[in-house]
Amino acid sequence: MLLAICFFLQVAAQTNNQIIEKNDTLQYVFKLHGQTRRYNVVIEQKEGAMCWQWSIVRNLNLHTGCIVTSPQGLSNGTMLSFSQPNDGEQLTLKENETFGCISQAAFQSLMTEKSFIYNHTTYRLQKVEGSFEFGGTHYPLLKVVADIDGTELWIAKNSTLPLICKVSKSPLGIDWTINL
Repeated sequence: MLLAICFFLQVAAQTNNQIIEKNDTLQYVFKLHGQTRRYNVVIEQKEGAMCWQWSIVRNLNLHTGCIVTSPQGLSNGTMLSFSQPNDGEQLTLKENETFGCISQAAFQSLMTEKSFIYNHTTYRLQKVEGSFEFGGTHYPLLKVVADIDGTELWIAKNSTLPLICKVSKSPLGIDWTINL
């Protein structure tokens, strides 16, 4: 019996930390000043870096590119990049930046201290609210709120890739949601 429980816990831990499978597509819906843009994103791991392959149809033309979060950014990043992607380009972020997720160190702080610092702003855990289902796995969503401006983030409870699934009340006016 004890062996079965240990096996179950090990399988559950592996499932909770899996990275989104290659070729799984996320649809990011960005809203800015009344405009809506829908980007399809496939996340690929390459040499420890996370490559966010994006595409969007604009004016009947397909635009594509890649935003790369370095292994250092994924591990210890402290800044979220809001750089606008350009068609046909690969944007490699600085080693302290992430895109679409918080770093593993920030996630660890969120889990142990119930807060983390990103972009020089403290975010505090409010509650677990809803879940994010992807690839047959349900990830609880951790709602955090920024101390200084009330920005709200919903982060998937996944220590390997803590995706930001929703942003609301951003002072930049850029809010987003991942639709499946």
